[in-house]
Amino acid sequence: MSVIGLLSSVFTFLFLAGCATKPIPPVPVKHVPPCPPAVSSSRQPLARPAEVRAVWVSETSKLNWDTATAALQRAGFNTMYVNFASGGAALYPHSSVLPSVVSRDALARGIQLAHQRGIAVHAKVIASFMFKTPWGFQQELIRTGRVMRSPEGRVVLQSEQAWLCPSQKQNRDLVIAAVREILARYPLCKNQSLVLVRIGSQIVTLNQGKDQSQSVLVINDAAEVAKIMGQIEGASPKSIQAGFNRLLSNARMDLETSTGDSDQRDFETRSMEPENLDNQLEEMAAAKRQLMELRKQVRSVRDSLPR
Repeated sequence: MSVIGLLSSVFTFLFLAGCATKPIPPVPVKHVPPCPPAVSSSRQPLARPAEVRAVWVSETSKLNWDTATAALQRAGFNTMYVNFASGGAALYPHSSVLPSVVSRDALARGIQLAHQRGIAVHAKVIASFMFKTPWGFQQELIRTGRVMRSPEGRVVLQSEQAWLCPSQKQNRDLVIAAVREILARYPLCKNQSLVLVRIGSQIVTLNQGKDQSQSVLVINDAAEVAKIMGQIEGASPKSIQAGFNRLLSNARMDLETSTGDSDQRDFETRSMEPENLDNQLEEMAAAKRQLMELRKQVRSVRDSLPR
């Protein structure tokens, strides 16, 4: 048999075998419904968390707060970290804790401008580095061994300024006292303030917010309580406490001192003017609300203190 005949026989056999095989049924295809048309959602995208855009202000005495805060507002900044004190200097006047290196208080006005333009102000305290510390005060701390030294015993200096040794309690107490003074003096947060309340032999520090108050510190040490009370009673004659005391004193004198008929009539006439009367009533109502709220908060804190 020739090669061609052999190939023809094989092809015929395969063809017949294929015809005799049972055909494979087709695989059923499930019906897939068409995708519904896209519908625009009315839900808004999730808002981004608050973003802090901040600047650090090292030298406050050279800062024009009006120009700076206006420029920061235009640029979209919302936070300022401002140097208020270092380990050996207060960057605000009339400090009773650290040597003050400025005579004009630009911080109070600066904080007010920043808050008006929606910018938060954070007080930055350089805890150990004695930035801008007067030479005499630094030499006194070096002489009394309150600064950091190298293993060889040399004073550690940076730009001719030393560092407080943080392992010494008196140095840590110095920084804490500076922080307390800053918080008591400046309204760093627009809607918050610190209120000192004396309850028996203790002093309770309340964080007074817009809607509530919270106890943040209870001072039990008798010496510390006496020191704080002495500072409050001997405050500057321009302080709010002194002004309040003068107001009460003047009111008592007005009640106790007899005045002439003409003076009395003038006083009554001025007091009964609609504008003055409305202002006085508003002030009295606001003062009463504040006193009632403060009394409620003090009682709550008192009840939570250990007996």
